[in-house]
Amino acid sequence: MCARQGRFYSMTDYRDEELMSFVKNQDVSAFEELFHRYERRVFAFFCRLVWNAEEARDCTQETFLRLWKGRARYVPKGRFSTYLFQIAKNHFLHERQKQKSRIALKHASANGPQGPLENATSSDSTYSQVVANEIRSAVSEGGSSSSGNTPVGVRAERGTTNVLQRDRRCS
Repeated sequence: MCARQGRFYSMTDYRDEELMSFVKNQDVSAFEELFHRYERRVFAFFCRLVWNAEEARDCTQETFLRLWKGRARYVPKGRFSTYLFQIAKNHFLHERQKQKSRIALKHASANGPQGPLENATSSDSTYSQVVANEIRSAVSEGGSSSSGNTPVGVRAERGTTNVLQRDRRCS
């Protein structure tokens, strides 16, 4: 409960941007309210981008951890949900880049010191385009869940792209 103009309000009475201003001042109950409002939507966002529920949960937790750690940098320029999903998108892209680097290192060590690295990553242009489109789509929908028939992930395999259907464990 917070006092505002002499009255007491529960955290559910505040807009997201107001809650985030409380979070900036280390208000854990305001952070918990934002977490409860957005956890499912962020999880659904990651389910559209990754292939299993465990990874989606980890990414969701990391997104909220980054929100908490970066709370002092929050400036309410637009909707809070846009800010939150930007954090989620950046986390996803960062993780994919790390994954590509690990694949390149593994491939390089398998080919020896003179092995070709240009084919080591999955930076296939089709893959990149599809992932970018999935991210744009998920962000524009605000992470809301969609029907079970929508493509939710893509895996590039040597010139082909396989579209995967929603992982039921992510529902």
